[in-house]
Amino acid sequence: MLLLLASGVAVADVRVDAYAESDGNVYLGQRVRLIVEVRTDTWFTTAPRYPELKIDGAIALLPEAFGNNFTAREGGTTWAGQRQRYVIFPQRVGQLTIPPIDVPLAISTDGRAGEGQVVTTPTVTINVVAPPGSAGVPAFVTTPRLTVTEEWDGDLEDLEVGDAITRRITQSADDVFALLLPAVEFADIEGFGVYPGTPQLDDRVERGSYSAVRTDQVTYVMQAEGEYEIPAIEFHWFDLGNKEMTTETLGALEVVVLPNPDAVLGEEAPEEEEPAIGVEEALRSALDWLAANIHWLTLFAGSLFALRWLWRRYVPGWIRSLRDARERRRHSEARYFDELMRAVRSGDEDRAVASFWRWADRLPGRSAPLTLAALADDSGYEVLAKTRRDFEAVRYGSRKDGAEPRLKAADLKKLRRAWLRRQRKSTNVGQSDDRLNP
Repeated sequence: MLLLLASGVAVADVRVDAYAESDGNVYLGQRVRLIVEVRTDTWFTTAPRYPELKIDGAIALLPEAFGNNFTAREGGTTWAGQRQRYVIFPQRVGQLTIPPIDVPLAISTDGRAGEGQVVTTPTVTINVVAPPGSAGVPAFVTTPRLTVTEEWDGDLEDLEVGDAITRRITQSADDVFALLLPAVEFADIEGFGVYPGTPQLDDRVERGSYSAVRTDQVTYVMQAEGEYEIPAIEFHWFDLGNKEMTTETLGALEVVVLPNPDAVLGEEAPEEEEPAIGVEEALRSALDWLAANIHWLTLFAGSLFALRWLWRRYVPGWIRSLRDARERRRHSEARYFDELMRAVRSGDEDRAVASFWRWADRLPGRSAPLTLAALADDSGYEVLAKTRRDFEAVRYGSRKDGAEPRLKAADLKKLRRAWLRRQRKSTNVGQSDDRLNP
């Protein structure tokens, strides 16, 4: 019993209990109901929610999503309750322990909706025994009723090579679910192609009663002529009413396959068409996939957000820096000197002269106007003296013979190095150099 104290003097009581609906021992595979009852002396503001149940050594199912409401009178107090049933099928002999079950709910306290709480059921134990006569039986089902029927599609009398026949076997049982009905094993037959189909399972729940139907199907394709026997199939089940092991048998079938010169062998039976997926099933599959991959989706969304932030924060500035650097390069002395070198190597003197003056106009520390004399004299190379005079004559019009000086790439590189070296020395005048005076 769990007590919940509310404000003031009002006390709300909520109780939970669990018990197995069985007398004495339970047979292996027998259906057992586990009853869970939750009651309160006020009323539920949030209905109890019953979780899925996992039991070591048993299959536990919750056939109905909602419990049944009830009221009870005890010692002058009226209790409002809800009763839920789990269905348990023991799968091994020995003591079966059903662990406590946590049931979330909320009840009214002092006339108002109380806070949510969790009540826990007590541990329940069940003693499971093997049915009489089950020793050595490979597989069986425990049920008060099992019927097995079969149907054949196709002509069983005039079979020829290449013909196909279909065998359909249906099991029907009470107080059991279809997943517990034994699967049918179709034996290989020499001279036959054996192609099992997908089993069909059907469960029915009606007012607390359970029934199950399982249908297995196989297609036999005749591959060679001769006399054959399709073997019998046995189904074992423990009859809860008579307390005895029972066997249902589908008899063997003898067939004669005649030759067929027109038969085309080697082709497998056509595969069964899978049923179309409904909207509800497709939605459930999508939600399951989303739940299984939600952490990856969250990581992906976070990465996209971070990339977007980084892009807006840094990329525009980086692009501007590249654009500014490209623009500075376009107007730089180095870029015009490269253009001068290409013009000199081309052999076009007009282009070389024009390029020379465009480059000279962008030298650092230049005077206005910059003369070739200043360039040549500062370089210290005598070979440039005549070139200087020729260029001055051409530029300032003192030379009228039309002859044009020739520029040499090697001389121009020496000239540029000398000028830039002088500019660096001029810039460093008056500055101390710790490397020379450690």
